[in-house]
Amino acid sequence: MTLRTKITLAVAITSLLASCGGGGPASTAIAASEIPFQETAFDAAKDFLTKLDVLRASSPTSSAAYFALTDGCYLGDGRSKAYLTTDFDSDPQAVASRQFVIGSTHTAPQVTAERSITNADGSARREIDIKYVVNYQDGTKAEIGGDTIVSGSTSGSRVADGSTCATPDSKKDWRFYGNRRVVQTFVTATNERVERTALATGLPLNPAVVYGKFVSFGLVDPAKLATYATVTGPGLGLGTSGALNGTIGAVKLLSVRLLRSAPELAGKRGNVVDLLDTDSFRVCSNLAGTGFASADTANCVGDGTAGNIIGSFNNVSGSALDASFAALNVNAGDVYTINVYADDGWKTVNGQAGKTPIATYTNTLAALPFSAAVLAGTSPSADLFARVTSSTKSPAEIAAAFRAKAAISVGQSWSVAGAMPDSRALALSRNYSFESGQANSTGANFPASSKTDFGYPGSLATLVIVNIPAPTAALVIPTFAETTLQFINRNGNSINSRYSYQ
Repeated sequence: MTLRTKITLAVAITSLLASCGGGGPASTAIAASEIPFQETAFDAAKDFLTKLDVLRASSPTSSAAYFALTDGCYLGDGRSKAYLTTDFDSDPQAVASRQFVIGSTHTAPQVTAERSITNADGSARREIDIKYVVNYQDGTKAEIGGDTIVSGSTSGSRVADGSTCATPDSKKDWRFYGNRRVVQTFVTATNERVERTALATGLPLNPAVVYGKFVSFGLVDPAKLATYATVTGPGLGLGTSGALNGTIGAVKLLSVRLLRSAPELAGKRGNVVDLLDTDSFRVCSNLAGTGFASADTANCVGDGTAGNIIGSFNNVSGSALDASFAALNVNAGDVYTINVYADDGWKTVNGQAGKTPIATYTNTLAALPFSAAVLAGTSPSADLFARVTSSTKSPAEIAAAFRAKAAISVGQSWSVAGAMPDSRALALSRNYSFESGQANSTGANFPASSKTDFGYPGSLATLVIVNIPAPTAALVIPTFAETTLQFINRNGNSINSRYSYQ
């Protein structure tokens, strides 16, 4: 997983973590006459969110407690209830990453659709699609859309791979049913400040601070169903050189499972041997490897991949950065269509032609990255980004640890980020360290290896311990590393302060 992919996923997953509840033990099948059809959909939504407030009032002690309002056949962004509970019970970071929801309240319910269904076994259920606002203790708010709640029996429900759910619940209580998507898709906006250090020496590079703004788009496949996808939308049009030309176009994304281990992709761009199943798919690159190829001309096997972001980077001037980004002709409210495939069309140029996608979804770009000129301010020491103000290890010591592939722990405190142009509150999503390099001794960039360690000190914290673990044995020659503070407003914007060693 590249750093920029990791940046976007915290934003994309926020709604998922905010909305997941969990089911209790199944009871006997409920007949249609027993489901509370007399309750209006709005009252049902309001009552459900009141129960959710109670559930989120204290820190969860177990997955059973945290997911007490989630149906046994929940499906959200490719994740089942079993997936969520196993993750919660086995990964301390999964628990830590959810702590921000404690004390949250859920308001402004809206009903967008409702359905009454008689299942094949004669049982019945009622489904209600809802929107609502989550108000967090740190002052941020999330506008949640696309959730479905269910009452009655979920017998006959389908899971991500299309098979019948083996763990249906049957009770009158309303439960989270999920958005029923078989994969997670996202499009998010990011501003970044990058303080650059030479990996070889630990000394500042010139320029020492640069800025970037970009839009990330992608697909995460926790159920391990898809092999590739196409994305169509604004800003993805390509000129003859493969450079983005600011028009509507389409690109092809390749599964990280394939990039990690498919024999056809060994040594190709994007072949990182320790990519995770939950990393985002990557866009197939052009022949030069300097940008994207269009979906119908991409040679994924021959040319590998080139990330999943469009934007402008490494600029010392906020106004110049804004002008460069504007040329992409991307706007808030733009819609991106993602076709998801599970066949071998990734192996050939335009191999998706004539193939039937397993799913098609749309994602709307909720907001643009903020004005770089505003965020950059008058100087790197007076910009609106959070900046490290003290550290228990110097840049030279951190760089030396990265070069030596050694574990190191760094205590850091930082300034509070300034007010953003839209006046929405920001909260610390997480901090992390990232190291990557060549997974060979020949000097070739690929195959490559990378390792990331995440920390969740709390959304209001200004002090953090950055753990930089030793990379796996696969990483032979370190070439890049960084530590990052990631802030989000929980509505599609990410503000990142990165400290890179390159």
